[in-house]
Amino acid sequence: MEEDKLFQALAHKTRRLILRSLAEEGPQTYTSLLRKTGLSTGTLNHHLEKMRGLITSNRGLYELTEDGWRAYRAMLVVREGSVDVVRSESPLDLILRPFTGFRALAEFKPSFVVLSLLIGAVAILSTGRYFGIPSIIGNALSPLIFSMAGARIGYNAEDYWRFLISFPATLLPLLVSSLMIEHSELVAGLLGIPTHLILSAVPKLCLVWFFYLLMTSARHSLKLNPNESFVVAAVGVFAGRVVLDSVGGVSLVLG
Repeated sequence: MEEDKLFQALAHKTRRLILRSLAEEGPQTYTSLLRKTGLSTGTLNHHLEKMRGLITSNRGLYELTEDGWRAYRAMLVVREGSVDVVRSESPLDLILRPFTGFRALAEFKPSFVVLSLLIGAVAILSTGRYFGIPSIIGNALSPLIFSMAGARIGYNAEDYWRFLISFPATLLPLLVSSLMIEHSELVAGLLGIPTHLILSAVPKLCLVWFFYLLMTSARHSLKLNPNESFVVAAVGVFAGRVVLDSVGGVSLVLG
């Protein structure tokens, strides 16, 4: 994008607000942008037209382009007064900054894909070793299948390759849960708490973590809005619990 057009796009505070909102809160609908800016439809359309090249619309959701993300980083430098505020993307964002990490993963960035597959493989191996195949089916395979089915039936989502690559990274809570429950006495001793608290609390805490990662994965890889990704994640988790109970597996991330 040409510099003149870039600075023209950022010249108005409303356009900076839109840019910041899309960067920090993720893809949003036109209605959401109307509500946040408090503008009329005509005025909002004018600003969105001025931001062409920085934003794009996909299935009713507005999101930043690569130029949009560069503009946001540039805006951060100006606002904070230091280039130190602009962090380069790292695969560790999948763990430390999931929203940013899963966005990069949905773009098939190689280092993110490798880490996602590694997390998934280790989580599956750990779960299978300690708790058996039924636990893998309930805690991992069922949420994957039913999330995809929910996205397809409910929202006609089709880009499943991105979701299949993204999903393994959501199994980090499964890895943590399987290790902590298997070694619950050791963990309880280190933390100075009763073992039964580890056994009861860990699956519930990992449920919240897993749900958030699953929702974030669906949002970026399937291009769903926040409400749609919430429903897809809920379907995956609920169906996974039903399957888990039917096959007799151990609940590790399903509450």
